[in-house]
Amino acid sequence: MTDHAEELDHDHEHHEHESGPLAELVTVRDWLRYSVTRFNRTQIFCGHGVTDSFDEAAWLVLATLALPLDRLEPFLDACIPS
Repeated sequence: MTDHAEELDHDHEHHEHESGPLAELVTVRDWLRYSVTRFNRTQIFCGHGVTDSFDEAAWLVLATLALPLDRLEPFLDACIPS
């Protein structure tokens, strides 16, 4: 496990979020799934180096969390601190 994964690997039960629909988004996987769904519903145009909504969402989530852009898999189930 890398340093980043250890920092983000928290127990889901002990994770606190604000209330509301987005409160259910706890892991990188949750945010990725949510983002892809939203992008597909709005039919976004991917014209900045990515070709589909999955790649766009992955890039945005990883970049926002300051994670390596070429390593999504190790972080999918990591909890995102609120």
